[in-house]
Amino acid sequence: MTTKPAFGKLQGYGQVAPSRTYARDKIASTPQAYAPPQPSNYAEIVGNAFQGNYHPDSYDGFPSFAKPVKGLRFLSATIDFTILIVVSLLFAAIVAVFDKTPTGSGMPDALFLGLIVLWFGYGIVLEASRFQGTFGKVVTGTVVVNEDGSRPSLGKVIWRNVAKFISACVPFYLSYTMVFFTKNNQSLHDYMSKSYVYKRSDLSKIGESVFD
Repeated sequence: MTTKPAFGKLQGYGQVAPSRTYARDKIASTPQAYAPPQPSNYAEIVGNAFQGNYHPDSYDGFPSFAKPVKGLRFLSATIDFTILIVVSLLFAAIVAVFDKTPTGSGMPDALFLGLIVLWFGYGIVLEASRFQGTFGKVVTGTVVVNEDGSRPSLGKVIWRNVAKFISACVPFYLSYTMVFFTKNNQSLHDYMSKSYVYKRSDLSKIGESVFD
């Protein structure tokens, strides 16, 4: 006669055999604390990402969603153009009050030189400042950076703004529409100066050293 085993006495009943990979899986699933890139490898990490060479395995903390902007660039350019036009008109009105140049003799030298300094110096002073961008970029939350994500030097900023005037000579502003067709959303003066325009909020998530 066959004896049935008592209920609950079967070997292994109600038990799950431990997985050999349990410890490994637990470690892999444990969230790792975020640590910004250190100065020693920061330029390499961010520079590679800017050049499209970033691989997820190289640094898990890098926000791959950080991309060069394009639409915001035209909004910031519109803001800057409006500011420059208003200031230019105010400056012209002031010159007209104090300048004694006879009417019809052409633009006063003071007005001509003043407008050159205003339109050329506007971008240089602000892009070389801690804002890393004009007032239009401040409003849109964007910044100008180098290939490695660092702040551009004064020389780089001067050359970038010279390149802007060269770009403006291209018919139909085609040099500016390049941001919609190039890999890193660069216009002609960006290519010439090897610079990029990013959202400040995206770069801040990489680490504060991006704005050192």
